[in-house]
Amino acid sequence: MNKDGSGKTPVMDTLVNEREADWSADGHEVIFVSDKDGNDEIYKINLDTQVIDRLTFTPYAEAFPHWSPDGNNISFASSNDGGPMHIFVMDSNGKNLRQVTNSHVNDVDAHPIWCPDGACIVFFRLVPSKLLILDLNTAEITPLLGDIFKSQDETVINMEGFPSRSPVRGYITFAMFGQF
Repeated sequence: MNKDGSGKTPVMDTLVNEREADWSADGHEVIFVSDKDGNDEIYKINLDTQVIDRLTFTPYAEAFPHWSPDGNNISFASSNDGGPMHIFVMDSNGKNLRQVTNSHVNDVDAHPIWCPDGACIVFFRLVPSKLLILDLNTAEITPLLGDIFKSQDETVINMEGFPSRSPVRGYITFAMFGQF
């Protein structure tokens, strides 16, 4: 699409559910989630050749894929053991899959985004609601904000947006109470 909104061209024209797209740093590839093979898996399309590669192969759902700043890795959330969602990292070709969070039975880890230097991942732990940062070198998880989705009377407040990182300055934004 052009800057003025004209010239819209679909990247793919299929009848399946394709979503959660993220551009590679060089602009030549897009990763996305699709259910075209029966459940939510992560795929990569080369925009120059239109070749699509399936990167994950699990019987469980994968979600929220994001490229690392250097383009060598992809973070995502998965319930690949049939339990709660955890954060995983894999090489950009789908190899070397590794689980980087190990939440408790009732926790749900989701929406991972990379820090600008690629050394950490910011993610939501949805139960209880916390915005956390994972140091990939030490595996230490530190709260950035805790219990951010509970009001004073302990009712759960709906998430209004997921963390996002500025590609230029590296700021992290998220929405809460109608503001970000």
